[in-house]
Amino acid sequence: MKTRRGILVTVLNPLLALTMGSFILPQTVAAASDHFEHNLYGTYAYLFTGTVFLPPPFDAFNGPFFRVGQLVADGKGNLTVSYIGNFNGSVSRGTFAATYTFTSANNFFLTIPNAPIPGIPSEVPTILTMDGVLADNGKVAKCVLSGVSIAGQTPPNIGSVISGDILKQ
Repeated sequence: MKTRRGILVTVLNPLLALTMGSFILPQTVAAASDHFEHNLYGTYAYLFTGTVFLPPPFDAFNGPFFRVGQLVADGKGNLTVSYIGNFNGSVSRGTFAATYTFTSANNFFLTIPNAPIPGIPSEVPTILTMDGVLADNGKVAKCVLSGVSIAGQTPPNIGSVISGDILKQ
């Protein structure tokens, strides 16, 4: 036969565990969502559109721009990107690597070294940068072209206007 104390322990221990669990659970869920809110990880589809305006002698493909593809983010700052692009009617396909860093909770900075741009020979170094914001717990990102460097020269006015969406698959 159990004593009153034994009955209380038998009844209260599970209740105490349930109560403590309810305090711990929301913190665990919040921590998990922080990971996705502050990082890119996994496979995403993207679409970028705009107008390309490059200075001579790289201006042969100036005009409307469209690029669609898939990017894979490793969650550690590295991207592998595949694409189909259209520069003023000239279609190209390929892959390239890029990196990203977060500048604040949901804002990030993409760097694309040696970006594949028709009309610019592959031996001419290029760097494109984009600023982005992550939303919907890491499922959506919006980006805009924020910097261009060709052969080590950064024009005072980017000239090109490109923006796009990145969607988690």
